[in-house]
This record gives sequence, C-alpha cells and structure tokens, in this order.
Amino acid sequence: MCNQAKMGTSGVKLVLGTALCILAFSSEVGGQTAQPKAPAEAQPAPALSTRGWEVSCDSGAAGLSCFARQRIYRDRRRVLTVYVVARAEDPAPKLAIRLPLGTYLPAGALIQFGKGEAKQLLIERCSQRGCYPAEYPLTEADMAAMLKGANLTVSTKDQKQQPVAYVVQGEGFPAAYAKIR
Repeated sequence: MCNQAKMGTSGVKLVLGTALCILAFSSEVGGQTAQPKAPAEAQPAPALSTRGWEVSCDSGAAGLSCFARQRIYRDRRRVLTVYVVARAEDPAPKLAIRLPLGTYLPAGALIQFGKGEAKQLLIERCSQRGCYPAEYPLTEADMAAMLKGANLTVSTKDQKQQPVAYVVQGEGFPAAYAKIR
C-alpha cells in the first residue's frame, strides 16, 4: 500500500502515502511496548468516580433498616460497594462490603479505618453481583474515625493473587450517618 501511494505523480498522493506509511509503522511499533511490572505491595486502585455517600432505607418485617453506601467505579464498572447498616432490631452499626468478582477468596479482605489497625475479614459467599465478606460490627473507635472523615481502605487480592486496595472516601460520611440514625 505504501509503494502504490508513492508511485502516483501527484504531490498530494506522495504526501498522503508517506503519511499513511508513517502512521502504519508507528502503530505497529507502538503495540510492542513493554508491560510494567506489578507492584509488590497493594496500591490504591485508580477510581474513576465515586458517587459519594448515598442513604437509603427499607422497611421489612423486622422494622426499618437504613444504610449509607459508597460505590467505587473503575473504567465505568462498579468494583466496590461499602455499606454502613443500621437496623431497628440491632442499633449497633455494621459494615458490609461487596467486592468485585475475580477476588482471590482465600485472601479474604483487610479493612483499615484511617491509620488504625487493619482487620481481617473472611469472604462468606459470592453471587453474580460480587463477593461478600462477613458483616463487620463497627467498634466505637472505627465509628469515631469514620465520623471524623477518615478514609476506609479495603485491601484484597485479585485472581492472579496480586494485592489490590480500594480507598473509600470518608468525606460526607458524617452527614450520611446522621440521616440513618
């Protein structure tokens, strides 16, 4: 194709043919770039967007159940949802997490409030929507950190057993929590 464009007598054909050859060559070379090495430690996954903290309530047989939730998206796909749940029958708040499918199950999940101590959670089950660690009863220290706006870091491993960390923004949580109490 490059030679046919150069054979024409018109200067325009020559310029266009040369440009096409350069573009074709540069796209072939560009496809041969080296892949970066995976980091040895968990790095926060780049989040394209979050919707901040949202609040919702449902009334069921046991009474009113309300939650504050934050969803994290990467490449327009939801990768993590964190819920803080307050139920009428159990006033102690609980943390519930939905991890993405493809999570390495034996690793479980680690949660860390601000700079506090990391806590291990076992993954109980997976469905078509994601994988769920056991609900975690929030301690007074956990709640104090979240009410001060501390970020929550959720760490796990992917199918290749590479560490992945998601940062849930603490900003806006105090206002959301006030609505569900």
